[in-house]
Amino acid sequence: MATLSGKVGLQQCREATVLSLCIATLPPHYGYAVLKGTVGHGESPIPISYSEVDNMKQQVVVVGTSVVPSLHLSSNLQSAPVMLTKKNLLVTHSVLRLCLDSGAMLLTSWLTVLTTLQHLCWVCNIVPKSSTDFIQNTSGKLSNEAKAQSQISSILATQSTSDYSLSSILSNNFTTSLGTNTKTSSEMRTNGVGGTNGGVMGVVVEFGSCLSQGVTRLIETSIGLDDVSLHHIINALTNMSQEAMEIAYLNREPSLFAVAKLLEIGLRNLDRVEIYWRPLTSHLLEVCRHPHIRMREWGSEAITFLVRSALLHQDTDDEKVNQLLLSPLCELSTILHNDVRNKQLAALGQILHCKGEKLKSSWPLAINILGDIYDHHSEGLIRSAFQCLQLVVTDYLPVLPCGSLPHSIDTVAKFARQKQELNVALSAIGSMWNIADFLYQNRARILENLTPDVSTFPDFPGIFEIPPFDKLWLGIYQRLGELCIDDRPAVRKSAGQTLFSTIAAHSNILNKFSWDCVMWQVLFPLLEAVEKSWKNASCEKVDSQNALLIHHSRNTEQKQWSETQVLVLGGIAKIFAIKRANLLEIQDFRKAWYFFLQFVQNAATSTNEEVSLAALKSFQEALTTPSERNAAESNDFWSRCWLVYLEIGEQVICSRGAHQQFLTAYVTILQSLFSPMKKKLTVEDIQKIGVIFSKSLIIPLTGDGASSVLFSTSDSGMSPLQDQLYLAYDTVIKETKDIPTLRKLLPPVILQLVNLGAYAVRCNTSSKAFALEGVVPNCMDFGIKCLKQSVLILTSICEETSINRMDLFRDTLENFNPILASRFQNSGGAWRDSVTQFFLAVPLMVEQKPEEPEFWLKLAKCAQDFLFFTGPGGWVSQKGWKDEKFDICMVTLLKELVFRNDLVLPNQFLVEVVKMFHRGSCINDYGEMII
Repeated sequence: MATLSGKVGLQQCREATVLSLCIATLPPHYGYAVLKGTVGHGESPIPISYSEVDNMKQQVVVVGTSVVPSLHLSSNLQSAPVMLTKKNLLVTHSVLRLCLDSGAMLLTSWLTVLTTLQHLCWVCNIVPKSSTDFIQNTSGKLSNEAKAQSQISSILATQSTSDYSLSSILSNNFTTSLGTNTKTSSEMRTNGVGGTNGGVMGVVVEFGSCLSQGVTRLIETSIGLDDVSLHHIINALTNMSQEAMEIAYLNREPSLFAVAKLLEIGLRNLDRVEIYWRPLTSHLLEVCRHPHIRMREWGSEAITFLVRSALLHQDTDDEKVNQLLLSPLCELSTILHNDVRNKQLAALGQILHCKGEKLKSSWPLAINILGDIYDHHSEGLIRSAFQCLQLVVTDYLPVLPCGSLPHSIDTVAKFARQKQELNVALSAIGSMWNIADFLYQNRARILENLTPDVSTFPDFPGIFEIPPFDKLWLGIYQRLGELCIDDRPAVRKSAGQTLFSTIAAHSNILNKFSWDCVMWQVLFPLLEAVEKSWKNASCEKVDSQNALLIHHSRNTEQKQWSETQVLVLGGIAKIFAIKRANLLEIQDFRKAWYFFLQFVQNAATSTNEEVSLAALKSFQEALTTPSERNAAESNDFWSRCWLVYLEIGEQVICSRGAHQQFLTAYVTILQSLFSPMKKKLTVEDIQKIGVIFSKSLIIPLTGDGASSVLFSTSDSGMSPLQDQLYLAYDTVIKETKDIPTLRKLLPPVILQLVNLGAYAVRCNTSSKAFALEGVVPNCMDFGIKCLKQSVLILTSICEETSINRMDLFRDTLENFNPILASRFQNSGGAWRDSVTQFFLAVPLMVEQKPEEPEFWLKLAKCAQDFLFFTGPGGWVSQKGWKDEKFDICMVTLLKELVFRNDLVLPNQFLVEVVKMFHRGSCINDYGEMII
């Protein structure tokens, strides 16, 4: 009747007939209550009436102690037991036969049939296993699809009830358990329930097996149904699942029958997936959003397994189909539950492993899934997502569409910014380097595929001539620059190192407009942000569980930001050094250079020793270019560098002093700066440098400076600072002595060397072998070398007419005077070596026949301070006898000057010489005046 009604299109007749059969499979009071709402034309009278008495006369074979939670059952029915008789079993067989033979005719009656089967399975305690086991069993059956199809065909050919055997079906996906909620007839007899057949147990087992296998067979035969019938089945299961979801909202255990069967229907009909995909997956997504954990678990397992199976089953290049199949997995990202996201990522990982090279236009969806991470996600979920992303970066970049590259870069940067898992953040920064390396090595292929319609990063403000390929690089630089100001020191350090390494290694392919963007929209904003964060950082010690693991040099926020500022300054300086040729092509190179120098000056003049020292080293590196200097640098480039150099020295060294490493680094810069600046320097510039250098030599040692002098003193006996001072003056001399127009710079150099030489005979509280904090380093060896160098230069220029020799000679004697007078300060051998240089320098100057009276008076003053002690008390020392030869040298010098015929000596000089001879003649052998 049901089949005939379906064939002739009598919907109400078909529904009434099917309803009658389905009600007969259940006890009357229970069946009609749960099935009356499954017909589409309103409530119908009960087609067949059975009395409770008639039903109890039948042999009871199954008693269910619980019923399917339903919104249509009254409270008394929900708590009453459900008894199934032999008649119910026979009718159930008829219902199954109807579905198998005439499933295409049922249409809207599928809701009635499937609801009935759901209740029968629940009463017989044929409940699904866990979702994981269910998926594994289903997967095993799909692997034997060919065999299953042949078996289904043979079953459909079976017509007799006696042959109604389901042993040929694949093993079912349900577990039949009769020990919990069912009672056998023997148990019922004990409780006073009718039934005398001793073979009831066998009937129960056979019925449970037939029911389970029959439901499975029903799902399998859906392959042969047309599209309309398939939609009716899916719609019926969806309605059943909706009711189960409403039940779950009431904190009652829901039936998962509908969700399980939806999954099976989807898996069995993958060949026509486009027909049913959207309604089926849309409902499963609703299930995944349900707050009930078991409901959500089954929904997420079902949709992820279904998507994975569909993508692996469909061996098609149709991009729209692939996007259709992957879109439900992408929509799972909108669900906040971590368990759902974990299943989503596990499914995506399997898809990438098995079909990553064929995703093509579906890659944006896959990357979207990986990039949907937020602060509320767990560490495990972050790690799972990043493992998939690492697979994309390491294996699938070559097959990734060019339009997906910017999205990939953003996604990797998002993992680097997340705060839950530090190791993932650091690894993500390493992945940025991998992407950059890939872009560089495959730039030819990428340039071919980057057409104007391919979207990359948006245009950068103010710059419109950037090629699409360069935008990819700028996107990487920007993301790394943002990470350089992260709250975590380890992330800042790793991002900074990666940023500057990437620019240094791969930026030679950028055009001048892109370089302009690198400087003004990446590096300089980064430098400003780091400087601001460093100034505003707290000086309080970091209070954390890992405080004991933090070195004392990094135990405050400011110290940690100092490290970042050092890294950024050094990185930008390196870019200016090795990419000078590229930077000179940008429009505002001079402005960029001045901007950088301002940052260097601010950092160098700061009170933070680490930052100030790093600023000088960055300055030094920026001035050092591996190639020949470009003509574009010759205008104001080096002049600005010189001004900054002098200002740093005056503000730091002359005003407040600095530690030895800073002083050494400062002096070293002159060796790189003097050569390009030598033609622009004046005598006043050399004099300013001399004042700064002289001040640096007498700054007392700090604790760190003392150790540096102790362990860094060279074989020559000079400290690192003294070594660099000597090399700096040596550079000046070599650069100027052979160029006539520059020899004017040598006189102040001579005077400064003599002045520095005076430190060799000054009282030193630090021995040569050991340096103490708070004292001035020993300058004996350094001073003697400076004096020797000064005499050599004087020898070469004393005959020069282009310089003011008279002023030079006079000032030289004035600077030698403290050296000669130090004879009475117990200065030892350093004094003797220094005086020797004086006796070499004076004849050179006298040979030029100076006519200025001031020169001769200065010479007389030097002789007087050398020969006679002018301090309080007497001067008697054993060293006086050893220094007698120097007295003889001085007296001989004066005698020869007086008796030379070619000199016109000033009267005052002669008077002073006579006074000295007279005074000397009145001193006995013990240095005492003869009365």
